[in-house]
Amino acid sequence: MELLPSNYRHLEKHSKSLLAKIYGLHAARPGTGGPKIYFVVMENLLQSELHIHRQYDLKGSSQGRNPTKVGSQSRLTLKDLEFDMCFYIDPSTPCQLLEQIKIDCNFLEEQRIMDYSLLLGVTYRAPKSRELRFGAKISARAIQVAQSVKEGSTVSRNTKLPDKSSVFLYVGIIDFLQSYNVIKRLEHAYKSLQYDAKEISSVKPKLYSTRFQDFLSKVFVTENLET
Repeated sequence: MELLPSNYRHLEKHSKSLLAKIYGLHAARPGTGGPKIYFVVMENLLQSELHIHRQYDLKGSSQGRNPTKVGSQSRLTLKDLEFDMCFYIDPSTPCQLLEQIKIDCNFLEEQRIMDYSLLLGVTYRAPKSRELRFGAKISARAIQVAQSVKEGSTVSRNTKLPDKSSVFLYVGIIDFLQSYNVIKRLEHAYKSLQYDAKEISSVKPKLYSTRFQDFLSKVFVTENLET
């Protein structure tokens, strides 16, 4: 509720914001006399008539970033330790994309928000598929890069990525309702004793924003594929 007015003004000013849209905040009390439960209804960023071959939840940090399954969902959501791609996009697109990410991150930083993610869906495009289809956000070429995966993590390799594969990308920023509160400060202090403080997700909003943007600047690139 506190974020709503500034969030509304941000979206009104930046129509191409990558922040997932919030459609409603609701409360329900299941049963008789049970605790009230609050929940938010948000935009489905991966809605498409195309099959999403891979989906990632990316923060730009490594600690605890192993893949997880959401409930009974069969599609595995991969995380930073399993991310092994970069994307070459039309020369005008990455600049616009990264600039909008910067604008959105600056807004979240002003609101003292951290721990958000980039939700990234990847659809492999057939050679003769139409360029414009419902839900296809960004047309790109994907390159698979070497990725060192820590012991114990499980990597999905059900779909082999061809070299210079043509793809459609679906991108958006999610999970942006976590403020850097006392609990997160304590989490930062505790995890800093065990891990590199730069690699944990619970860090101050300014550092989180900078790290997030630095990471994504390496994900979306403009080099000539033919060189």
